[in-house]
Amino acid sequence: QGGAWMDNGGLVKLGGNTLINIGGGNNGATGIYINGVNTPSDTFGSGITINIDGTHSDQNAWTGVLVDGAGASAVFDNLRIQGDSADIGVLAQSGASANLTNSNITINGHTPTNSLIIPQDGTYFNGLSGFGLGALNGGHLTVSDSHITVNSSATDNAYGIFTGGGNATLNLSDSTISIMGASASRGYKKVGLMTKAGSTATINNLHILTAVDHSDGLYNGGGNLTADGLTIVATGNQSIGVVSAFPMAVT
Repeated sequence: QGGAWMDNGGLVKLGGNTLINIGGGNNGATGIYINGVNTPSDTFGSGITINIDGTHSDQNAWTGVLVDGAGASAVFDNLRIQGDSADIGVLAQSGASANLTNSNITINGHTPTNSLIIPQDGTYFNGLSGFGLGALNGGHLTVSDSHITVNSSATDNAYGIFTGGGNATLNLSDSTISIMGASASRGYKKVGLMTKAGSTATINNLHILTAVDHSDGLYNGGGNLTADGLTIVATGNQSIGVVSAFPMAVT
């Protein structure tokens, strides 16, 4: 279920200040789903809001925007994703790209049993956790002047931004990431920005706040990451600003 679905060359234009309200259920839900469609830059008007509410299922993720497949693209200005049941804000994957400016993404970071479900064919992507923005398996994200907030429980993994796999890329500038909510219980991870193997992230002027215990501001788990103008404030106990398992450059 969801708000707008674009597939097989189909196109739905959404004017400025459009409001999409979605609930969930055991099959999850997606506010805007784009599969293999290169949407023109004027497809989405400024000020779209996606509210994700309702009784949360523990089975599948509730997602704001999913851009999927080679050639798929979406451009958003002043996009807002929010709601008590929002698990994933915006995900670009499998060769797709998403561009966000002046946007606010707030999620709860819930980790569903089956994780993300692709509406078109019911495919599950197991092992994903909640995140505000994601570029996976060759997905591409360009983000500027935007704010990502993660409010999550103690027993959910949660990430502000997550990148990894298939030459995924992230270009992020003049933005903030805030990790709020409950402190992580033992065995769970809360991270502002996570980069995994197979991804490249270029950061300019990013402020990360981790306000919970047992959290990391930035974790480089194998990606190629370069950051300039990076500020990390870690106020929680046993929290770390930067963790890197591989070479990276921070200036």
